[in-house]
Amino acid sequence: MAASDTDVRARCRYAARMTEINLTFDCADAARSIANFTVSLLKLHVRDNAEDATAAGSGTLVTIDNVAGILTAAHVIRNLPDQGEIALVRFQGKPAQLQKQTIDTGMAEKLVIASGNDDDSGPDLGFLRLPMVNVQNLRATNSFLNIGIRHGVELSAHQGSAYVDAVAGVVSEWTRDLVPLRPATRMKGFELLYCGGTVTSKYQSGAFDLCRFRPDFEAGIKPPTSYGGVSGGGLWRTYFVPDGSNRVIENRLVGVAFYELPEKDGTLELICHGPCSVYSHAIGKIRQRWPQEVG
Repeated sequence: MAASDTDVRARCRYAARMTEINLTFDCADAARSIANFTVSLLKLHVRDNAEDATAAGSGTLVTIDNVAGILTAAHVIRNLPDQGEIALVRFQGKPAQLQKQTIDTGMAEKLVIASGNDDDSGPDLGFLRLPMVNVQNLRATNSFLNIGIRHGVELSAHQGSAYVDAVAGVVSEWTRDLVPLRPATRMKGFELLYCGGTVTSKYQSGAFDLCRFRPDFEAGIKPPTSYGGVSGGGLWRTYFVPDGSNRVIENRLVGVAFYELPEKDGTLELICHGPCSVYSHAIGKIRQRWPQEVG
């Protein structure tokens, strides 16, 4: 069935209010800004004689020089079909708005930046270069984060500012079937998780920097039993002024989530690539793949 037979609605779930240096920071404004760079990739298939869509992973819209695409996990890239259509979900703060944007994978270009043993040791980093038609469509509604300008530049902290860390990605188990608008079609609802938490440790996997991130859910919000679908989503650091106004200085992409790891207390931590993986290895590999696009 045609890709247009699946309607999609999306919304962002703000899973926590984050606290840093004894100040409460309302995450909603930061979440709305970060959601503008975040997408979910969907696989299309047929279920009960109607087209269906399932989350295949998350990612961040980025540009490096003249190359535009989605920074995500390598296993997300590998699991996408080489031919046919996949779909994109955007999170624009308007859940009532229907979406029907697809990608011709035959026109997209996959890049596995680093791929390890599919476990918490990684590495697991990838990039999907988007066809120009998708880039143009997305620029009408979303933003691409220019990460190329930071290549080789140390990601130093903002002096006199506080920060909070959060992960952004689609949780597969929160996906639901909605009442379709037309016969013989399907309506799907997807939710973007934006959740604050703590980077509990940092370590190396060969040349790649990794970290463990523990999500911290606000009281009354039930964590998912699995973070399937979040793979490839961004780990973000929001710097703000701790003066009562909590004015946001910068939302900075500092990593990419790729694996979940159970803890002894039954909670889950997310394993993420760190900033060196993004701003040195990923950018370097993308420029190596498309050298004619540099500058």
